[in-house]
Amino acid sequence: WRTAPQVPYMASAVVCAKHVQTGTRVLVVSVHFYDKKAHAPQQTLLQALEERQFGLGCHTAIWGGDCNRSYTPGQAVGGFACAPTARPTRHASGKAIDWIFARGRQQPGESQLVPRRTHATEAFVRSTWEARPLLSDHFGEAVFVPLR
Repeated sequence: WRTAPQVPYMASAVVCAKHVQTGTRVLVVSVHFYDKKAHAPQQTLLQALEERQFGLGCHTAIWGGDCNRSYTPGQAVGGFACAPTARPTRHASGKAIDWIFARGRQQPGESQLVPRRTHATEAFVRSTWEARPLLSDHFGEAVFVPLR
């Protein structure tokens, strides 16, 4: 990915990690979309993920961050699912613009990989509501993604 005039732009960090005990490979991407100064950042990301997830042999791909847009909870985006519930992540506006999506390789008969909320993820998110001074203009977002 690159940034240059007339080229799709987004800020992102990408890592491919391998679980030592199981050998499961996971591609993780942290994004910051800004449609006003970018050309199709989500589409650019999804195209790159399609190539890289399977090209790197990753069983699961997870992407998310400040998407600067709302989605429908439980909505699939490019084959990636998000948690079935949404919450506001912006202090001032109360908008839900921070999201986490996941996709796993599906075997015949397997259900789609769906991120979910747990007691641990909710405790983390609550801690970002209570931090003083506030460290960001966003609250945290967290989900549990079972690895395949």
